[in-house]
Amino acid sequence: MDKIIVSITTAAIALILILVSYLWYRLSVPTVQDDILYIMRIPRRRLLLGILGILFGFAMTIPFWWEKDNWFTAFAFFYLFMLFYEYWCVMVLLWRCIIREDSLTIYMPLLPAKEIKFHEIEYVYYTDNHTFGMSGQKKLEGYRGRKKLFSIEEEIYGFPLLYTLLDERGIVGYVPSMEHLKKEDSLQRVSLVESFTVTEKTEDRVKTVLIDLLFIVPCMAYVLWNREEFELIYQAAALIMLLTFLPHALSTLLWQVTVDYQTISIRTFPGITRTYEIRQITEIIELENFIVLYVGKKKIAKIAKDSKNFPYLFERLLQTEAEIYRKF
Repeated sequence: MDKIIVSITTAAIALILILVSYLWYRLSVPTVQDDILYIMRIPRRRLLLGILGILFGFAMTIPFWWEKDNWFTAFAFFYLFMLFYEYWCVMVLLWRCIIREDSLTIYMPLLPAKEIKFHEIEYVYYTDNHTFGMSGQKKLEGYRGRKKLFSIEEEIYGFPLLYTLLDERGIVGYVPSMEHLKKEDSLQRVSLVESFTVTEKTEDRVKTVLIDLLFIVPCMAYVLWNREEFELIYQAAALIMLLTFLPHALSTLLWQVTVDYQTISIRTFPGITRTYEIRQITEIIELENFIVLYVGKKKIAKIAKDSKNFPYLFERLLQTEAEIYRKF
């Protein structure tokens, strides 16, 4: 009887999420109007990832229906996993970006609309998209000062129109390889900032806290702790996930590069900080998604190009005498 009640309840929650999202869409996203130039949306092929995630979550819940003791805890973990991918599908279907002559308005399911006036955008980077599975594509990232206002990927419908509108306002700057940028003075450059900190993207750190540290890691620890409740195969899977997610989560939160007038300090997992003078950097290797800094033959840092405040580090390195090599 308990399992029947849980089945009905969980099905209802999944259905409510879909219905509420659809109601939000009907009430929030405008239909075609005279002042709307284009309505951008995410390609439907991205649904595949969400559908596979839902099927995986559902498949992992099946063995627990035959468990007699504490089956609800294990089921709840994989059900929440399934809800996450359900929201992913909802986002693919309902996310919209409305382009008007003077603004962008981004609609994210269940969240308030975010309107961005074009005059608020100080500069836009047209750069490579390093998101998993998007290699070789571009994206537009708009900023006001150090605050990122939006990030639109090339795959999203309407991308060429958005690029044209922003380019006409003279605020788009292509960020190619460091070697190329050093030679082309005509390309847009950010202002030189003496002191700043480079970290993982804010959204990545938030996801790490919410998903890895507050959800996945405690669940895996619970599976390992209750040895009598879970079979060996689940304990082995939990151990592998724990050893994978925990170091990655701590590294995401702790990793930091701090630059001031003369020095660069690199803090790595597990919290060790090493400081060098910027003039000591002798070589910069540029890869497709990263740059690698060397002092002599010693590698001191590997920094992702999509890190927060990377453009400021980018500009500081161009002021050094370090040799720059491109390897992609």
